[in-house]
Amino acid sequence: MNVTCPSCETIYRVDPAKVPAAGVRARCSVCSNVFAVSPDGAGAPATKPAPAPQPVVVAAPVARAPAPAPVPAF
Repeated sequence: MNVTCPSCETIYRVDPAKVPAAGVRARCSVCSNVFAVSPDGAGAPATKPAPAPQPVVVAAPVARAPAPAPVPAF
């Protein structure tokens, strides 16, 4: 059976005999997402909820102090 990572959509070929009746959690080797795999091949999202979106903060560039004058070499 084919199982798809719900995060990055990478497809894995899984032997259905290796998946227990209660299902198993799998970690994607591409994006490290953990997701549930059931014996019927359906990949459900992990039980851990997705983090809330963070607000985008746009910062103004920092003004730099002028460089000190070079010291003359004697």
